[in-house]
Amino acid sequence: MRRYSVMTGLLVCGLLGTTPLWGEPPTPAVTANKININTADEATLAKLPGIGAKGATAIIEYRTTHGPFKIIDELKDVPGISDLTEERLGERRLTVGEE
Repeated sequence: MRRYSVMTGLLVCGLLGTTPLWGEPPTPAVTANKININTADEATLAKLPGIGAKGATAIIEYRTTHGPFKIIDELKDVPGISDLTEERLGERRLTVGEE
């Protein structure tokens, strides 16, 4: 009976997308398929469509100089990141860490 309880618990964790207590927590830069623009490294940011290596460097320089992003729309203030790129990425792929 106990074996079924453990297996059921693991199944529920798998279905809910959580890790059991002994598992590793998700990395802070990528959570729930969203990339945290305040903690992501250059390589992670560069993989985003429309960002590339130059855009990733600009995002990191901007957040280093101005502090963490409070909202996704602040990406428009980063030199080299267009309004269209920010709109395409939007809240579907990015987070600032409030979640």
